[in-house]
Parts: sequence; structure tokens; C-alpha cells
Amino acid sequence: MSAFWSGTPELTLRASAVLLGTHLFIVYLCNQYSWKELAGILRVSNLGVALLSLLLKPPVGEEWAGVLYSKNAFSGLMCLSAILWYLHAVYQPKGRWLSLGMTVLSFAFMKRAKSAGALVTSFILIAFSSYLRYVKRLNFQWAFTAVVLFLVISASLSILITDNLPLIVVDWLGKDLTFTGRTTIWAMIIPLANKRPVFGYGYVGFWQPWRGFDDPAHSVITDNEWRPPNSHNGFIEIYVQLGWIGLILFFLAFVTSLAMAVIYLIRSKKPDSVLPLILITYMFMRNLSESAIIDLSYTWFYYVLSTVRLSLDIAQKNFSDDRTKSQEAASLKPTEPSNRAGP
Repeated sequence: MSAFWSGTPELTLRASAVLLGTHLFIVYLCNQYSWKELAGILRVSNLGVALLSLLLKPPVGEEWAGVLYSKNAFSGLMCLSAILWYLHAVYQPKGRWLSLGMTVLSFAFMKRAKSAGALVTSFILIAFSSYLRYVKRLNFQWAFTAVVLFLVISASLSILITDNLPLIVVDWLGKDLTFTGRTTIWAMIIPLANKRPVFGYGYVGFWQPWRGFDDPAHSVITDNEWRPPNSHNGFIEIYVQLGWIGLILFFLAFVTSLAMAVIYLIRSKKPDSVLPLILITYMFMRNLSESAIIDLSYTWFYYVLSTVRLSLDIAQKNFSDDRTKSQEAASLKPTEPSNRAGP
């Protein structure tokens, strides 16, 4: 719908159609595969990216991005890979050492990409997975409150550590990669977004450097003459493109997804019941410093995947693991009549 007020309506329509097509593909995947199968697909695909990246050497004087388009995208994917393999090691004893090895490899790639943000996020998510073991025992109201509190506290800590306490990670990473510069960019973007606060500039309608002086973001430039390609914050990016309407709709959907994930966590008997909350929290944490919402990024892909699969599980009341299902089916199977005569 934002094509109606976008400065480039044809571009907005094309980009929206591509996004819609991607979402339809996600719906297909969720209808075909269970959480256990989806987790396996994600682990293997991330492993494939890691192995292909081993064939490349980092350019001299530049951060290593592997086979992806930027070091931030690569380190973010390796962060998710580390969490997925760690969870597999915790909940699947078979092949545990292999899973732990893949976890260590993912951390090694994060260090090579020199991303403080990805490193901090990975430790937060590992702590979150342990925290969820206790949350699982609570009722919905307390469990939801506990999850929200963790998100607020972890988001604050993430920004505090990566922005104001760089020495915690710089000595190990060998480079100061913090939020430095992002707050300056945000201060330039928000006044421009406030000129069209209700509906925004339209989907992909703000960052358009090819338009020259007609680019809505033309005045967003740093002191060293660098023009950022995005807001470096997913929530600001929604505000710029879709205004308060888009931002409110997003947070309503986000809270709904979070609630469904909590319901799935406390009711499901499956060992991977923490996975939806991990993926949703990953999306939230990553978008504090990167713009990975409503675009064709793997972060948004995994978030929509979680939301759609959760919707199906909640609608079908699919909370039992395979073993429990077989036991329930056996208990419902009619017993054969006995040939022995009764009293």
C-alpha cells in the first residue's frame, strides 16, 4: 500500500512483490517441515556458508565477510549458527561433540570478522537459552513477563557493553567496533522521518542515492563524507519507510509472536521448544544495531519463519513430541477382546 505515497511507486511495488513472494515461500516451508526439521535445515545451511567461506581469504586491511556481502551480515549469521549448534548439543546428546565443534567454529568466524555486536549477542542468547529452562516452569503471565524483562535488560546491556565499555571486547577482537557513529546517523535520520511521521516515505522509498538531490536521504552524511546505506537500526528503518502506522503494526505483530512463542515454550514437550523464542530474540537484538527488518535479509526470513510456524502450531495445538504422540496413539488404540471367559 505504501506505493501510493512513495516517491518511486514502481520501485516500491516491485520490491513489495518480491517480499510477498518470499513470504509465500516461507509459508510453504512451514507447512512442509516441523521445528526439528527446520532447525536442521538452518544448521546445515549456515554450515555451508561457513565452509564456503573457508575458501576465501580476507582482503588486506579489510574485515572478513566470508561469502556474504558484508562482515556484519557474516558475523550475524555466524552468531545464529553458534546458537543453533549449541542448542543442538544441549538437547541432542547424539553427536554432541560434533555440535560443540561447530559452535566453536562459528565463534572463530565471529572473531575473524571482528564483530563485537555479534559476539555480545551470542553470549546473551546462550544465557537466554539457559534462562528459558526456568521460565518454562512458570504459567503464561509470569513467563511472558520474564521474557519481556530479559529482552529489556539484555538490550540495555548490549548497547552499554558495545558502546561505553569497548575494552571488554576490543582487547580480544583487536578492533573497536562499537555503536560509534550510529547515534550520529540516527540524529540525522529522525528529523527527516518526522517530516512524514504517519506513513513514512514508502517501502524502499528513503535510501535512494541514485536520485541525487532528489534522494530523501541526501542530507544524511557523516563528517568523513560517508553516506550510510540504511539506518543501522531496524526499528528506525520501519519508522522511516512506513511511519508510525508501520511501527505500531510491527510491534503489535512482534508482541503477538512473542506471546505465541511463550505459549509454545511452556506447553510443548519437544526438546526444541526454546527455538522460536531464540529466533525472535535474535531478530530483536540484531536490529538494535543493524537494519534487518522488512527486507530480504536472513534475519527477517528467520523471524517470519518463526511467526508462521508458531501460528500453525498454536492453531493445531501441536505441542507434543513424536514419542508422546506415539504413546497417545497407542493409548487410544482399542484393545483386542480377550478369549478368556469372564466371571
